[in-house]
Amino acid sequence: MAVGSTLSLQSSHSQAETRQVLAEALQIEQAFAQARFLKFEQECSQFENTYQMDSEKFLQKFESGELGDEMQWFD
Repeated sequence: MAVGSTLSLQSSHSQAETRQVLAEALQIEQAFAQARFLKFEQECSQFENTYQMDSEKFLQKFESGELGDEMQWFD
């Protein structure tokens, strides 16, 4: 999904230099965010397999108090 935004900055560097630095920084952050998302997906999948319940069912049981307050439910 592409998102369009306009950003105004004052810099002692040229517009081209500033764009390049910002583009590189955003690419690094995007890659980091993607890696975190994939790790989260893996953790959720492992949890769902271990406890034989999907995340939605877990959330329902957890919020209703059905699972209790055992430390295994907290990270």
